[in-house]
Amino acid sequence: QYATEQLAALGQAEAAQARHSQYFAEFMRAQEPELKGPRQLATMQAIDRDFDNIRLAWVWSLERRHAANLHLMLNPLYLFGFLGRRHVDTIVIFQQSLAQPIDDPPLLGRLLARRWGSLHWWFQSASDYQEALASIERALAIAQAEGNRFEEAFCRLMAGYALMGMQRPAEALAHLERSKALFEALGEPFFVSWALSRLGYLHAALHDPDKEIAAMEQSLALARAMHNRFALF
Repeated sequence: QYATEQLAALGQAEAAQARHSQYFAEFMRAQEPELKGPRQLATMQAIDRDFDNIRLAWVWSLERRHAANLHLMLNPLYLFGFLGRRHVDTIVIFQQSLAQPIDDPPLLGRLLARRWGSLHWWFQSASDYQEALASIERALAIAQAEGNRFEEAFCRLMAGYALMGMQRPAEALAHLERSKALFEALGEPFFVSWALSRLGYLHAALHDPDKEIAAMEQSLALARAMHNRFALF
């Protein structure tokens, strides 16, 4: 009887954890568009208040290989970390996740692309950027194989960061221009603005002030239209 009670209790605990994880996965999915719009600041604060619960939901889903929950949480969790003070926390979550077996190729690709943060201040040496680029290229291949244009655009944006850090501007330019075009076709102004900002920095490095100014002005106009209050760039 004791064993039966223990098993019943464990089953109830597992069911409660499953409900908890599903709730916060759905919660994060609902926050993604808000992170890119006028309610950005309030949304950041709401996620921050529940960050420990969200992390628990992620860990439970990872341990149970509940890929659907992880897919719902991944991009909003990345954006939340990138936009605010939890950048390192979110990158550590992705790093630890990649240390586990991932048998869902699209999930693996999305983690590989986001595990490196924004690739802006994170690295110091060419070898760091090379390691990042190898992961991003792997993620890009997965995105192209599944025909996921959003993920392709995001991988190209991240590749542009890595290649800029490696002083390979021509390759960076090709990736960033393709990323911008894909995001435009997908109707993703938040990410178009981001790609334009990177293009502005790249044109500055290439000593082309006219293109630099044009890209930065377009990026700023989009950010203002979306009421993007964070210093993304």
